[in-house]
Amino acid sequence: MEECRRLHASIMPLNEKFRGPLPPQSDQGTALPFVLLLGNHSSGKSSFLNYVVGRTIQTTGVAPTDDSFTLVAPGPVDRDQDGPAVIGDPDLGFQPLRQFGPTLMHHVQLKIRSNINSNFLIVDTPGMIDSPGNYMGLLQQQQQQWQQMEGFSSSSTNHVYDDSNGTVMDRGYDFTGVVRWLANRADVVLLFFDPDKPGTTGETLSVLLHALSGMDHKLLIVLNKADQFNRIHDFARAYGSLCWNLSKVIPRKDLPRIFTMCLPVQNRKENLTTTTTTTTTADNDKDGGSTENDTTSSKAALQDLYTARDEVVAEVRKAPARRMDNWITTLHDAVAQLLMHATLLEEIQTRYNRLYWQYKVQELMAATLGASLTALVALYGGNWFLAGAVTSSSSMLVAALATSTLLGTGGLWWYHGQQLQAWQHASYQRDELFQTFLSTHSRAVQEGDEYVAAIWQRIRPALVLALQQQQQGASTLPRVSNRELQQLQHILQQDIPRLRRMASPPHYGKV
Repeated sequence: MEECRRLHASIMPLNEKFRGPLPPQSDQGTALPFVLLLGNHSSGKSSFLNYVVGRTIQTTGVAPTDDSFTLVAPGPVDRDQDGPAVIGDPDLGFQPLRQFGPTLMHHVQLKIRSNINSNFLIVDTPGMIDSPGNYMGLLQQQQQQWQQMEGFSSSSTNHVYDDSNGTVMDRGYDFTGVVRWLANRADVVLLFFDPDKPGTTGETLSVLLHALSGMDHKLLIVLNKADQFNRIHDFARAYGSLCWNLSKVIPRKDLPRIFTMCLPVQNRKENLTTTTTTTTTADNDKDGGSTENDTTSSKAALQDLYTARDEVVAEVRKAPARRMDNWITTLHDAVAQLLMHATLLEEIQTRYNRLYWQYKVQELMAATLGASLTALVALYGGNWFLAGAVTSSSSMLVAALATSTLLGTGGLWWYHGQQLQAWQHASYQRDELFQTFLSTHSRAVQEGDEYVAAIWQRIRPALVLALQQQQQGASTLPRVSNRELQQLQHILQQDIPRLRRMASPPHYGKV
């Protein structure tokens, strides 16, 4: 852990120097491993938290019961803290949340509880709400991104998808941005759905697109309260609806596993057993079937839900063990992003310098030619230069040539300055920037490397912003040196594999 922190801290000065894509203080982790619970309201997040820790800590209900980010942590005595105290605590590791403004700070709380069955932090989030106005716009934007991304994957160089998106502030703070910050640092992320709302709401869609992208390795999708279904076709309809909606935001043919589970609520069990028995008895009176077989099937179905629940709980309890792997993965992604950012920036600077000195050589040649002609006229006289033509005195001709040389060179200098400004403006436009990416990563493009494509999409907005914020474009940005690029490459190729070997369990293939 300390080695990961040291390496991550070592790249942050380069990130600041090059205006890189890494958020400030991204090298600082939280004090405890933690699990992030996301989902629509009434999807069972708080009930699941209470079940895992073995105490009733969070209020539960069908309607939204809480609008805060609640941090539940183990401790010697029960104690609560408000948002400003939590975010201001230098040891917890949540200080960077201050960047999201005072509204968020007042919607964060910490609950320290003794005698709970966990040695990690659990973060319960406000239930995500439907936002129909944003749904179609986000969906159309994502469909355009996929179409352009397919062009990249098939080695087409005409398109690359745009990662820009508007920040929705209908809660008073950037909810998607906060979730992204928490998910980046979480060791396990759970996304809950329930039978009443198996579709993705507008806010859920935004979170899936912009906050949880690239986190499949620690994301679990849960269809909770599955014991509420009284008929198998009701379950099939809800499960199919969820899969259909997820397929619109997850650009893969194979969807991730959906854990169908339920929590041990006695009333729900008795209701399901009674309803199932009544229904199957009526059906069997008509069809002559066996009620006993149907009851056995219902018990087996419930057992499947309990098994899935136990698997989810087991994954949650692995959070402390997964912390090291997640730290290394986060370090790898950070270095890969910064390396691509620096490589592209170095390529832009090289192309600018090449064009700049090409123009300077042209200006020097024009000035030299003009000065040579002026010197020849001054030395040998105007009659020699004009081969006997009628002319004025040599001094006037020399003055005219000198003026023409000065004006021509000055005009060429002004024209080249305008051309350089136009080039610098075009350098961060979509097509030109993509051509720069192609020149530095042509092999990856030809092979359809999806990882490189994903890194490109994540760093492109920061690269554009870095170029736009400079009044003179790439010429005023700090120069990227070969030593700095080699430092990042060494971390990727040497340090991170060494950390992976240290963290991996023993196996026969281990060196």
